[in-house]
Amino acid sequence: MEDARVTRRLLAHYEITTPLLRYDSLRIAPTLEEIEAQWGAGRSLALVCDAGTPALADPGRSVIQRAHRLGVSVTVLPGANAALTALVLSGLSSGQFVFLGFPPRTRAGSVLFFDALRKERHTLVLYESYAYLTSTLNALREHLGAERGAALACNLTKPDEALVRGTLGEICVQYATRNRKGEYVLVIAGSA
Repeated sequence: MEDARVTRRLLAHYEITTPLLRYDSLRIAPTLEEIEAQWGAGRSLALVCDAGTPALADPGRSVIQRAHRLGVSVTVLPGANAALTALVLSGLSSGQFVFLGFPPRTRAGSVLFFDALRKERHTLVLYESYAYLTSTLNALREHLGAERGAALACNLTKPDEALVRGTLGEICVQYATRNRKGEYVLVIAGSA
């Protein structure tokens, strides 16, 4: 789980007293060892994500990979999914799409990443954090063109969710005036 507070409230509501292990990108290595010890003791574990489907573009993937390597049985009960929700809400083509996760953070990596998207004909779906959203929007506008159709979704599946639709150029302008913290999903039309 990424934020134990949300999961604790849910478990308390149903009077479940199961112990929790926090698992996030800052605490991966020791937690994987703790998780492996739990499996070794014959316990079943649940990977819970407070905002979306666990292991989709988040650190939970390493828990699933470790389970498979150890021969531990894994099953999935999907929850809310921001990428698919944004894709549907965008109104853009959803028949064929490419999910890209988070863009690279290095300058060289991001230039190659965005250049490669220029001729992609399928709808593009990517995640972005508040801290990098402005630079990602500007890079998309620069590499794909200001007139490319797009949608920017914020905090989907949460009470304060928001969606802005238009061209990449319009979304850059609108975001600059509505800048807000949150978890973002960008949906961009494929090349014509």
